[in-house]
Amino acid sequence: IAFGLQERYDLLRWVEYARNRFGEDQKILLYGISMGGATVLMASGLELPHNVKGIIADCPYASALDIILHVGKSMPIPQWLMKPFVILGARIFGGFDLLETDAIEAVKHATVPILVIHGEADSFVPASMSAPLVDANPTLVQRFTVPGAEHGISYLVNTREYCNVIKEFMEKVL
Repeated sequence: IAFGLQERYDLLRWVEYARNRFGEDQKILLYGISMGGATVLMASGLELPHNVKGIIADCPYASALDIILHVGKSMPIPQWLMKPFVILGARIFGGFDLLETDAIEAVKHATVPILVIHGEADSFVPASMSAPLVDANPTLVQRFTVPGAEHGISYLVNTREYCNVIKEFMEKVL
């Protein structure tokens, strides 16, 4: 697991597979929840095939390093000490650079519309982590928050509104 940094390239390979299997004219919408949401956002900065029409990210984090440090707050190690070891560990054991990119930087270069959904009561990936994504590309990113929703359950907390927002987004981009 590379927190979306390497998985974004796997995602591109899946898009290519779908294009080859179902045809290059099939419209594709990328959708991910949590780390999957961060992954589709990080892929947004890559050169996507023309038939990728939009991205939906539910409760994503904007930075792999930030979410690791946020989760690490429960550990008895000071953040200032943890940060260099997390970065070094990712490089040595994972073979990737946590500082290479983040979702905010990728979204700045996005060329397709993006819908970000986040539960306002999310204690695992706080909703504040997805807020800067709108500022990164305000013409392409819209954000929908669900009051009272914890991590990854916005659909369950407000199914009707969740489905309506996604339906409107899909009608716009497809």
